[in-house]
Amino acid sequence: MLTSTRQLATQLHVSVITTMRAYAELEKENLISPMQGKGYFVKALDKAIQYKKSVEIITQHLKAALTEAQYADIKTEELKERLDKLARGEQFD
Repeated sequence: MLTSTRQLATQLHVSVITTMRAYAELEKENLISPMQGKGYFVKALDKAIQYKKSVEIITQHLKAALTEAQYADIKTEELKERLDKLARGEQFD
């Protein structure tokens, strides 16, 4: 069970409206659910949703790495080799 919106607002020194908006956003994202008279509870993530979100985050990081590599004139093949080494737990020179 999550902290009540009033308690959280007090702890964070923000308005209750701000915490209510945050909880509403989390509910909209299907991450929490309210129970009448009991508060909010964190929902178990659906594996497909979790996979999709992880892929989105990884894709953002890969795009950033590719952009940085292009600025440094690092070829895509070298990036692939580095990723393979990281996946195997190897160190770079």
